[in-house]
Amino acid sequence: MPNVIALLGLFLFWLSVLWMPLSITRGIYNRGPVQVWAIASIFAFGMVFMGYTRAMMQGTAAEAFAWSVSWAMPLGLALFARSNPDAVYRGFDKYVGIIGLLLFIPVVGALPGVLRQAAEALW
Repeated sequence: MPNVIALLGLFLFWLSVLWMPLSITRGIYNRGPVQVWAIASIFAFGMVFMGYTRAMMQGTAAEAFAWSVSWAMPLGLALFARSNPDAVYRGFDKYVGIIGLLLFIPVVGALPGVLRQAAEALW
């Protein structure tokens, strides 16, 4: 079970990284609710990244489990910003999702090493 959660965390991290350019673009070019949700997604990504890397270096298994599942938060906020009809590049989300699914298998071997290096640099 822990391996499944770790793999889920890596998958959600990968999707969150791929959605970040859309969130940044929506945070810059949109106004109103779309901008608020996009900026919330960006800050949530930063918060989860810091918590996840800290849990990798100093945390318990329960903390790592919680932060792995928390990667759904920035992704959910990015998708929520897309739900507004005024969101810029609204049609790109499905392509980002397809690209994320297709490229996850080739990059899954490198993601733990990248996250470990980031965790060592930060903590």
